Amino acid sequence: MAIYNVGLAHGGDRWTGNTIKCALLTAGYTIDVDHEDYADISGSESAATGYTTTGHAVTGRSVSVDNTNDVSYLIADDVAFGALNSGSVRYAVLYDSTDDVLIRVIDFGTTRTLNGGTVTLRFTNNRVRTLTT
Repeated sequence: MAIYNVGLAHGGDRWTGNTIKCALLTAGYTIDVDHEDYADISGSESAATGYTTTGHAVTGRSVSVDNTNDVSYLIADDVAFGALNSGSVRYAVLYDSTDDVLIRVIDFGTTRTLNGGTVTLRFTNNRVRTLTT
C-alpha cells in the first residue's frame, strides 16, 4: 500500500478543527501532486451501490505529540463503508471538506472488486500520519 501526502501543512490544526472526510476512488484516478481539492478527485469517485458521494466523515480525530522522539501523530478511528456493491475501488483519499484541501491519497496497490461487503480503512494504532519534526 503506497501513501501520498498532499495537504498536511497546518496538519494538526486542520485535522482537529475542520471536517475531515474519506472518499473512495476507482482505478481511473491518476495520482497527481498538483491535485489540491475535492474537484480534482471527484470525477474518479466510486459509483458503487451503497456508496455516498463525498465519502464518510473521519471521527475520533486528535493529535498525539511525542516530544522525546520529536514525532507527532494524527489519530483517527477506522473508517468503514458498509454494504458496497457493483463497483470497485483502488484509492482512499482523506480530505478537509471545510477548506477543500486534499490531505492524503492511499493506494491499495490493487483494484478491489466490491461484492456487498464492508470496506474498512484501518489505521495502525489509530495513526493516520506520522509527522517527524
